[in-house]
Amino acid sequence: MRTFFICTQATACWEIIGIDSLLRNIVQMVDNITVVLFDLLDKLPEQQRLTTAKTLWSLWKSRNLKLWESIVTTLATIISRAHDVHHEWTCMLKVKFTQPNSDNNSIIGYCMFFRYSLGQVLLGKSNFCYCS
Repeated sequence: MRTFFICTQATACWEIIGIDSLLRNIVQMVDNITVVLFDLLDKLPEQQRLTTAKTLWSLWKSRNLKLWESIVTTLATIISRAHDVHHEWTCMLKVKFTQPNSDNNSIIGYCMFFRYSLGQVLLGKSNFCYCS
């Protein structure tokens, strides 16, 4: 729970997106991450739910980078990565995907997304293949 809600970077992220006081009140009342998450998401408008989910993922990514690669992530990187992920996801939703016509589990779907390091979209593609 500390990684998502209590550590300095997390509290700064929540302050930037404007849910710090709501989150602080929930965390003070409950000591269970599942309850905190669902209570928080239930009280937020839809757009802030999306922003919150993106930020949670970015905080988790930062935690893993620090733990496994000894890379310390800045607050600006956490926030911009969350924004970039949302941009990539909305671009991928625009890619046409033809769903295969099959009732068995022998099909794998995949999607790819390519962009320049500065964020410009190059190509997005999705497809499926049959497994033997």
